[in-house]
Amino acid sequence: MTSPTGGAPVPTGTTYSSGDADLVMDLAGVWAIGKNTIPGYVDELVDALDRITNALESIELNWAGSSQREAQDINDRWQACARSLFGTKQQPELGVLNRIAGGLQGAALNMSVAESQIVDLWQKYIDLLNKMLAGQDPGDTAGGGDHTPPISEV
Repeated sequence: MTSPTGGAPVPTGTTYSSGDADLVMDLAGVWAIGKNTIPGYVDELVDALDRITNALESIELNWAGSSQREAQDINDRWQACARSLFGTKQQPELGVLNRIAGGLQGAALNMSVAESQIVDLWQKYIDLLNKMLAGQDPGDTAGGGDHTPPISEV
């Protein structure tokens, strides 16, 4: 469960599916959206907006008086909004879209880990139950505790 590039873990598999009902979530897909898709679109948008901003700044030089102040005010507000939404080239993590992308990565990883642990716990339960049904002593197992009195006497 590691990244193809050797970085952070990558969730695998489809989860929350049973014979009775299917709630399918492609955890690797969710992780990839957070890792690659959203940041890729954000980068494309930032590049396009940088070109627009540069064009507007060149026009701004031709303005004078109150219209120049108003243009500068609009440009300053626009820059503040863009930084809040996208972050900066040097610090993209400051942007809310990149934080959402990171949240998707974390959510997918957390769901994958939780799913794996639940499967492992149920498998241990099944294995111990099968031992007991076969008449074997389940032995000293983690969380096993005292197996007396028998369940039928409780």
